[in-house]
Amino acid sequence: MPRAQKGRNFTGKVDFGITLNGIDEKVFSGGFYYYNQPTVTDIFPRSGPSKGRGLVKVFGSGFRNDFPGVNLGCKIGDSYGEGQFVSQQQINCIFPKMLLNERNQTMNFSMSMNNFSFTPEQKDLNFTPYGIISMTPSSGPIQGSANIVVKGSGFFDSINARCRFGVEGYYSETAAKYIDPTTIVCPSPSDYKIPLAGQLPFSVPFAIAFLEEEYSNLLINLFTYLLNLF
Repeated sequence: MPRAQKGRNFTGKVDFGITLNGIDEKVFSGGFYYYNQPTVTDIFPRSGPSKGRGLVKVFGSGFRNDFPGVNLGCKIGDSYGEGQFVSQQQINCIFPKMLLNERNQTMNFSMSMNNFSFTPEQKDLNFTPYGIISMTPSSGPIQGSANIVVKGSGFFDSINARCRFGVEGYYSETAAKYIDPTTIVCPSPSDYKIPLAGQLPFSVPFAIAFLEEEYSNLLINLFTYLLNLF
């Protein structure tokens, strides 16, 4: 892409066409639009689930959605998300899925107004996705008492760390104990009630959270309740 000939700070539409023989030209009616690259100063949160519709709020200046061809996009590492315009100082980025870094490293964040020409990556603008790799055991007695060791990546110590057994509106929660960036431990709940139509063994979704996200955005595995043999 050539620099705009009308000046370094020019923004706006110019004619755009292609030719294969130097004579006959195909002109595109929409033309080509030059814009100033926005500036990203901060993102929130700096950590989130690697699966689901993870939301990242992006703050800065120069964000726009008022020109032809605008297509807001975001990138964390090699994972791409959809940008949603809020104001000239904020956009929201929705990531349906992010690659989990099993080495527990942060990933650079950048955004683009055409989903192609991304802003320069900054060393202090990073995001750490977290997620479950395995859980042991993945079943336990209905009366609880099973300590579940959850292995994954991107874990961090938080007073809000918790585990959920069940689905929205019908679940039990327990506090998670942080061990290290790849390990947390969750006790299975002793108060989970199997639905009247349910029979043992009974499998329920299992999810983890570290902040105050909705569980619908989090990684989900299955935990199976068994008969208590004692």
